[in-house]
Amino acid sequence: MVYAQRRRALTFAAPLSFALPLALCTLTGACKAKDPLDASGARKVDPEELPRPEPIAVDGNQLRAAGVEITVPSDWQRLDEDEPNFAFAYRPSEHPAFMPICAIELRRQGTGPMPKGVVAAPNQADAFELAGDEQLDYTHGTLRGRVRTIAGPTPDARVVVHCRMPRSADQWKGIEDAFASLRLLDPPAALPEKNPAELEIAELCTGAPARRSMVCARTKTGAVHCGASTSTTLPRVPGLPPAVELECAGMRSCIRDGEGEAWCWLPGQDPVELTALGHLRALAGGCVIDSAGAPSCPSAPARTIDALEFTPLIPLGDPSHALREVVDLLPDSDTEQGCALHQGKVSCWSRATGLREVEGLAIEDADAIAEWTNRLCVHAGSQWTCVAKPTKAETEAETKPETWTVEGCEQRACGCSLIGAAQFNCEHEPIQRIDTRPLGRIHDVVAIDSPCAAQLDGTLLCRGPAEGSAPAEQSTDDQLAHGLPGLVHRLELVETR
Repeated sequence: MVYAQRRRALTFAAPLSFALPLALCTLTGACKAKDPLDASGARKVDPEELPRPEPIAVDGNQLRAAGVEITVPSDWQRLDEDEPNFAFAYRPSEHPAFMPICAIELRRQGTGPMPKGVVAAPNQADAFELAGDEQLDYTHGTLRGRVRTIAGPTPDARVVVHCRMPRSADQWKGIEDAFASLRLLDPPAALPEKNPAELEIAELCTGAPARRSMVCARTKTGAVHCGASTSTTLPRVPGLPPAVELECAGMRSCIRDGEGEAWCWLPGQDPVELTALGHLRALAGGCVIDSAGAPSCPSAPARTIDALEFTPLIPLGDPSHALREVVDLLPDSDTEQGCALHQGKVSCWSRATGLREVEGLAIEDADAIAEWTNRLCVHAGSQWTCVAKPTKAETEAETKPETWTVEGCEQRACGCSLIGAAQFNCEHEPIQRIDTRPLGRIHDVVAIDSPCAAQLDGTLLCRGPAEGSAPAEQSTDDQLAHGLPGLVHRLELVETR
């Protein structure tokens, strides 16, 4: 089972923009004289309010994926991609960061909340989520867009149709026409087949720094390969027993073997068995969990593994908060803030909230915890259960959280969009931010830890700059939109250093 997806999540914020309205007539194309965003108070449109017109015929390029088809203007270009649940088109521009785009994609737990700065209905601007079959016009800084969600193949999945462009551009009618041409195809979108158990890469982890990082991969046989994410090969680490678990923390890499013993190493150094830790239950977020379920973390960075010392992890330094029966820790947990998965519950702590149990995640057989965008998720059986990370006010009010269930990439291979210079955003996660511009797409992903991802056939891909090359000299992968940056390194697992 692969839990490498849990390692990191990014949050973004943007300044608040002007509130602008949604004109209901934009869905049907019946009125074009009024700008759909020229008055205050954008709002969500419920399906019951609108007629169900037949899709209009529009001249242009068809964009089809996830059981949905739209027609974009004829001067737009489509990104070549053979993934059935993703399609992407863009209008070439001298300023790629602001180019108009349209995308269709399947999201296994919907869109996620709108980020700060997105103008929607005034009472929903900070935590607005589309569900079922709904549509929204929005603005976000210099951008304006339209997003529609359609019920997907599982109760929590959504097909997301999203177009956005600069507010100053003159192409909005093309986006209106694209949505007016939208039609649903049969059969509806479906998740991919379940992955076979014999995965070449069973687990993946990356360490600091973020761009030119160290990456390690554990194969199905227990072999571990580590090296630089910007290279072309990933050599096997010598001197290790077969590994059943893999962790990266900073520049340190560790495994747990079948006997519960931990082995760690730094780049250029040989692995060292940490006999003083005894038999461990798990490696977790840079820390370790002993056989009794008590977590310990390194007390300080060390230049060598021999100098590494572990001390008990006690939330907020309060002995009454000592953690017991811990199964897993959220990465980067420390005494000041973090979350722990216990047998049957999840607890989180910070100076602002104290130590509190998270509602909605009391699952007896859960064996891993992750944070995906703004959601806490625990794994049990063949699926993950997620809730929005609670605020202090929600925790104190004991608000019952909404939950989502999703099969992760280790269970059913994911498609992942290339975001920014070194990130992936995969379909098992909520959308990182609604105005994100994908640079490209990879498919058949079974393990993910940005900036690296492992595919079903054993291919390892990492994002980031080319060593020794200026940005203008860096090549681009054939799965990237024309003229956009976003290098993808392909690393081959090899036996020797």
